[in-house]
Amino acid sequence: MLDERSNKLKAIMNNSVELEIYKSYKDMIEFYLKKSKEDISGIVGNVYVGSYYEEDFLEKIIDYYTNKELSFSKINVAFTKNEKNLFQTLLKRYIGECNVDIEKTTTMSAKKYMKQIFRQNENLKKRIKNDMLLKPIKELDDLEIKIDFSFKNGKWNYMQTISNNTNRASDWFTKIQFILDETNKEESKVHLLYKESDFLEDKGTFHLLEYLKNKYSTLEIHNIDKKTNVEKLCNYIETEAQVLENVV
Repeated sequence: MLDERSNKLKAIMNNSVELEIYKSYKDMIEFYLKKSKEDISGIVGNVYVGSYYEEDFLEKIIDYYTNKELSFSKINVAFTKNEKNLFQTLLKRYIGECNVDIEKTTTMSAKKYMKQIFRQNENLKKRIKNDMLLKPIKELDDLEIKIDFSFKNGKWNYMQTISNNTNRASDWFTKIQFILDETNKEESKVHLLYKESDFLEDKGTFHLLEYLKNKYSTLEIHNIDKKTNVEKLCNYIETEAQVLENVV
């Protein structure tokens, strides 16, 4: 069974509650499977499904969890040299291709993911500028910084994504800190967008995020792996941001 932190699971789960339900059932099943081997009868506490040593044990597991919040499909045998392609095929068949954005969770960078979302919504497209050039220091006309996405709601909002290349951590950190230090807080706001799944084993990035969050109270940080965060940001832009062709 997949770990609850797996990107493949996040592609089909709508919220953290569903992940917690999955985790609780996964833990119970794994505990039962482990303990059921210790007794030939298969009894674990007050739970009895069947003996681990019976030929139809898997069928009994499937029947036991029928109509529960987590259930199993019937047993099918598949031989493959490419587990990734097999998983994607099964997802599309049983979940539906339109409901599973595999590219989002496995290959897309934060910037590409958000660019795709903005591009698919006409209201957002009219309000967001891609790769806007910012001149943070008026006296240095040659100094330009490219901002991933920008919108205006009375003041400019600069949205910068974090690269999933851990070797470039110092680059985005230095860039964001420079923007925060040099831009006028009354005239602009900075948003930092990142995918938590890109840095699950990279504590350094989370420490940098925490540092920025503590130092700059006006900085908005968005974990775009969370669907609710993306929806909230998009709704805000749709309702509050100006149409760019009307911006002076």
